[in-house]
Amino acid sequence: MDKIPTNEKFVIFLNPRYFKSSFFKSFCDKLKENLENKGISIYNIKTTVKEIKKSIEERSNKNLLFDDYPFPSTNTLYIHLFNGV
Repeated sequence: MDKIPTNEKFVIFLNPRYFKSSFFKSFCDKLKENLENKGISIYNIKTTVKEIKKSIEERSNKNLLFDDYPFPSTNTLYIHLFNGV
């Protein structure tokens, strides 16, 4: 998923290494599968931050905040944050 999350109820941003092929691919895939089965949407932090920066530059959209910061933190679960922004 490479878009800015807007309507998801539970969201977590993971390090890009969780999305690459590696020796630990089966572990990463299992972790992502378990999170998704619990209703948590998973995003790559690197691509999401790029999309947010692009959105801010294009539309001056500063309404989207993550615990009062403009960008999300890695491995932090955000709940009911977006409400269709």
